[in-house]
Amino acid sequence: RLIDRTRRLRIAGIGAAVWCAMTAASGMAGRFWQLFAARIGVGVGEATLSPAAYSVISDSFPKKRLGLAMGVYSLGSATGAGLAFLLGGFVVALVTNAGSFSLPLVGALEPWRVVFIAVGLPGLIIAILRPDMQVTVVDSVGKKALFMRHIQRQLALENVQVIEVRAEELEAETPWPLVISRAFAALGEFIRLTMPLLSADGNWLAMKGRLDAAEQQYLPKGVELAAIQRLCVPGLDEERHLLVARHRNSGAADA
Repeated sequence: RLIDRTRRLRIAGIGAAVWCAMTAASGMAGRFWQLFAARIGVGVGEATLSPAAYSVISDSFPKKRLGLAMGVYSLGSATGAGLAFLLGGFVVALVTNAGSFSLPLVGALEPWRVVFIAVGLPGLIIAILRPDMQVTVVDSVGKKALFMRHIQRQLALENVQVIEVRAEELEAETPWPLVISRAFAALGEFIRLTMPLLSADGNWLAMKGRLDAAEQQYLPKGVELAAIQRLCVPGLDEERHLLVARHRNSGAADA
């Protein structure tokens, strides 16, 4: 009923937020019932997707192509589940080799827990490599922000500020020269939400997997794609790219 009466994409977005939050909560679970409850929460978040997707797909394709569109969408679920089994063990192995982790009130974290909650680390990595740069790490999920604050304290990163807020609600006292995202949103949406945060000569850096030509075309007015850099991730045989965008005629990416 909510799908029929309200904005479908908003419902799907709220469901995705619940899905992500409950995934992170799975890594924080200390007892079976807590893990069980968190996984139920993941299911609740996932349940909003299909009704919204079916409705949007039905409105987006003519009847003669609707069957194909529905089939491709349905195939994604089965394909994703299969890839999760294939890649899950590999990801856990990478985290295991990275060393031990611990959180306040939780203690030592097993590798599978870290995989659930370790999101948003690109900002911390930059803070380590560039101690002269002030870094603000933003995440709207409390458990993820807690994890990043713990890493900040453990590594004594005095140049890092962790803020628990949605990106579109964030206000910066002075514009930033760089705004970086990973697994956040489509390129155009990422830029639109963070437009007030970037200085006139600054750059947006978006970490992406495979390149999506359509995504690159739908940029906000006055913004251009300045560069695309292919990334090589050790131990990962997958496509990874860094997309650099800027205000048109700013020339920042060429500096």
